[in-house]
Amino acid sequence: MAFGPEMRLELQQKDKERIERHGAETYPHECIGILIGRQQDDHRTVMEVFPIENAWNQVEANPYEAGPEDSTRNRSLLDPKDYLRAEHEARKRRMDIVGFYHSHPDHPARPSEFDRRNAWPWFSYVILAVENGVPREMTAWVLSEDRDRFLPEPISIK
Repeated sequence: MAFGPEMRLELQQKDKERIERHGAETYPHECIGILIGRQQDDHRTVMEVFPIENAWNQVEANPYEAGPEDSTRNRSLLDPKDYLRAEHEARKRRMDIVGFYHSHPDHPARPSEFDRRNAWPWFSYVILAVENGVPREMTAWVLSEDRDRFLPEPISIK
């Protein structure tokens, strides 16, 4: 299975706009969501975007060691219940969870070290830069098999 530059992510214009809207609505906090679709040979096709609530502030559900500088402004957390709901919905439709998205308020659309340490290989990770409440650059990434670095994944908008 190909990853990185050989792999690409197909996203419908309406889903791109939905992610952008979610990022603008949650600004100055990070938004988070799940991408559902199908994987073909050299690409993943997103069929549905599931915006979810950033669960970072639900301390009892937060598995990360949070420092005083960590908040929903620079961190996002996926509630396992939301993951299970999305997985159930995907299976009903004979699809899979193919990735996740989150925003970077007032930061570039590049993965952080925190993103790398907490990502899983195979999935697509879409990052949306939101500057002063305005959606800007959107990028996609796949974590290398050795979990050492993110590889860029081209996005094609349909």
